[in-house]
Amino acid sequence: MSQPRHILWINSAADWIGGCETYVRSVAAELSARGYRNTLLYDPNQPFRSEFAASFEAAFPLVDPALQIEQLRPDIVYVHRLANERLSAEITRGPARTLRFLHDHRLFCLREHKYTTLGNQTCTRVTGWNCYACLGCFHRSQGSLPIGVRTLGELRREQRGLRAYDRLIVGSDYFRDHLLRHGFESKQVVTTELFARRRDVEEATVRIPGRLVFAGTLVRGKGLGVLLHALRDVTRPWSLDVLGQGRQQSALEQLARTLGIDQQVRFLGACDGAAVLRHLAQAQALVFPSITPETFGLVGVEALSVGTPVIASDVGGIRQWLDHGRNGLLVPPNDSQALTHAINRLLADPQQAAQWGQHGYQQSTARWTLSRGVDAIEAVMRGLFAPDTTSPIQPTAHDSIAESLGPMPWHDYPTTCTPEAVR
Repeated sequence: MSQPRHILWINSAADWIGGCETYVRSVAAELSARGYRNTLLYDPNQPFRSEFAASFEAAFPLVDPALQIEQLRPDIVYVHRLANERLSAEITRGPARTLRFLHDHRLFCLREHKYTTLGNQTCTRVTGWNCYACLGCFHRSQGSLPIGVRTLGELRREQRGLRAYDRLIVGSDYFRDHLLRHGFESKQVVTTELFARRRDVEEATVRIPGRLVFAGTLVRGKGLGVLLHALRDVTRPWSLDVLGQGRQQSALEQLARTLGIDQQVRFLGACDGAAVLRHLAQAQALVFPSITPETFGLVGVEALSVGTPVIASDVGGIRQWLDHGRNGLLVPPNDSQALTHAINRLLADPQQAAQWGQHGYQQSTARWTLSRGVDAIEAVMRGLFAPDTTSPIQPTAHDSIAESLGPMPWHDYPTTCTPEAVR
């Protein structure tokens, strides 16, 4: 076969609950326009929306992946989120070529978020016995006990399951390097940058002096608490729009009151992508203070797509798109004083901030586009059928996936108020 034509997408949710799902739908739509056939398998126990499923040529509940793949006969199976990793063994067993996009650190961190339980310090270490010292093995459970335990053995079995995929796709060189440090083969792991979906923003939109925006899930790893502490000491006039929701919203609202800055901070809740773009277009900067090492950080590229510079933590894949001193500023993670300094610097020179935003806009229109992103995915798919890639990358004997993989805990993926969370 010179070129694949039928793609079977597998994703837990069939709904626009976050960036992963919007990515799936956007890429599938573009590939459909290029003549590909797209079918979706989804977990019937996860969020479902008929409009999302109807955007594929066909959509079915994920019941027996091995049998369904055999019956549907796709050329490529493209996996995104799986609620139960043992299904990987069934998915990769068939004759179809297999791709897996890794959106997060769930398979490379016992607590998923890649920052320490004690001290909230960003972690870039390979999974190992040190993970137990972090206490990351404990997590919220929906079972009979409120606390569950995730073991290193489970995590390593899940990682071994990944080795049976023909290609693993990641959004940044940082995340690719992280997988290579875990022993994955270089030829298996491919970086394809994410894209900012082009949306119209009203030409009449004007920037509001001192306006800052935070967009993300309201959990500790996104760093809003660090930002609120930093803003207390900012000397330039400012205001902050918080776009998103999450389990720590009440605590963060209380923190703003305790710091005496609640009159300058607006918690606006969940919003759709168009609304986020409007807020970003009005802002002088997006502040992206993550503690978690982001695997890409798409909200930053969305900000650049409307000419808004970014102040972000220097973690994970942020350097994939943030060019310090050219389209924004990098600061050390979990450092409120450094963040205060960066915000003061940007607000003190609106002309310089506008130049950074303009440079980011030019980068976005040339580099982080849907067309270019799908070109990269299409190249990976075609490469699977080249003469030197006719066989999947085989795991070594001690990495055999023939062993039984135990059931994974059931995880929730909270809705985030980011540009990709379109409803």
